[in-house]
Amino acid sequence: MNIVFVHDETTNHQAGSSAWRGEMYFKTIKKIGLHTVDLINFNEFLLNEKPVKEICSHSQLIMIEGSPSINLLNTVNYWKSKGKKVVVDIPISAERLCSSVKSKMENSFSIAHMYTSFQVQGSEKIDPSDTFLWGLHLADCILVSSIYQQDSWQSSAPIRIVPELIDLGLLRDTIRNKSKSFVIGIMSNGSKSDSLLTSVIRTVNDKYSKIKWMPLNSNPYVNDLTVETKTASLPSGFSYQWPGPISTIDIGIFWDTDQIRGEYYRNLLELMAAKIPWAINAIKGYQDLSKYGLIIQNNSNWPSELLKLIDDIIAGESTFQDGYVYALGHNVEDHIHEVLSIFAEIIKTPS
Repeated sequence: MNIVFVHDETTNHQAGSSAWRGEMYFKTIKKIGLHTVDLINFNEFLLNEKPVKEICSHSQLIMIEGSPSINLLNTVNYWKSKGKKVVVDIPISAERLCSSVKSKMENSFSIAHMYTSFQVQGSEKIDPSDTFLWGLHLADCILVSSIYQQDSWQSSAPIRIVPELIDLGLLRDTIRNKSKSFVIGIMSNGSKSDSLLTSVIRTVNDKYSKIKWMPLNSNPYVNDLTVETKTASLPSGFSYQWPGPISTIDIGIFWDTDQIRGEYYRNLLELMAAKIPWAINAIKGYQDLSKYGLIIQNNSNWPSELLKLIDDIIAGESTFQDGYVYALGHNVEDHIHEVLSIFAEIIKTPS
């Protein structure tokens, strides 16, 4: 097969975000060497100059990272007219970016409305969220990573679920650099005050005076909660781009407040592969991971359980083996043949 992966560079610079999984597929397939693969960024793809045009012209399938910031309409339409299969990937980590688009799709979007706008205004003047939606309708398939996403997108195009995987090789290359302090990594997608999260942080701070916090994404609310004097920093030469912080943290606390939960699923798998304990506020979206970490929400005993977990980690008595083995079972190299089988099926299916 000949496959082109098109990524949106703007999503790669968000602290705490794993790289788009299409990049992981690209590196893994290239390493295997049985298929021809290329990786280009969306700006190059949009310009469609000679080098990119040649790459895409020889391809059988083009996989695009789903993001409302990119104009899917023109690009999908163009390459479909050239006989190419076009797939749009919307992993659960991208659901928050697409929430405004889904709202429009549920409330007012229709192909008839879109076609009228196109005829009257031309594609350049149409709202970007509309061009994204019509681009989805033109795609051969939408890839998602969770069953919870199906209802959101199934009216747009055929759906295939591809579960989240991890790059075990990349994680093994991440060097552990332990400091004398006990460091808690914390990540949240909440946009407002959360009394339970505030209580978690205060509970820990009240018992442990020497613990430090490391915000793993740029959330102002979390940054305000983790007092400056208790904030940890990475050593020189270490990157805050995920999975860089894995080198330093002793435990990760994740706070998922999105309507469709599961944004941190891959982060948790990566922590488990690195034998780092974790706690999270949500069960939905993380059910199959619940026995490998601490679920705080709806757990009246969470203060004592969280403090015991931290005590065990400090004493070197916590166990990681079950979660570690589970995470190893999600290594991309062991599952890339399943992804390739889906691509082959899409290529063979008449448009």
